[in-house]
Amino acid sequence: MEFNKRLIELRKSKGLYQADVAKHVGVARATYGAYEQGNRQPDFDTLQSIANFFEVSTDYLLGRTSTIQEPSSSYDIPVLKNSPLKNFTDADYLLLQEIKKHPVLFNELSVDPEKKVREIVKLHKMKKLLLEDDEELGDGFGDLKD
Repeated sequence: MEFNKRLIELRKSKGLYQADVAKHVGVARATYGAYEQGNRQPDFDTLQSIANFFEVSTDYLLGRTSTIQEPSSSYDIPVLKNSPLKNFTDADYLLLQEIKKHPVLFNELSVDPEKKVREIVKLHKMKKLLLEDDEELGDGFGDLKD
């Protein structure tokens, strides 16, 4: 099966629109649409992001195999098996698996992790402050009785 047909099949099987996949992969909707139409081919990084998003291998996307590669376990991260990071705790692996579900965030973390973590911490603090403000102000109606 051709690359563009695989993309269409995978997207429809998840009940998604082209815009949904494009957003998660980090490309414009028109660009992703061109992939599905067979008018464009993604670069290597984008191809990997698409494979990660659909949880398939790049070989499957490219038609080199007809078997969708299912993860053998929740900790199936081949890149880490022989690295210094192999001593991750279960919580570390679970966090990594959760982040991998968001390809754009995962890619941004791999480019400049310290900057992205600072942004996430800042957003968390802002959310916390906003929630505290909401609690202090109430719903704006004071002590009205029904």
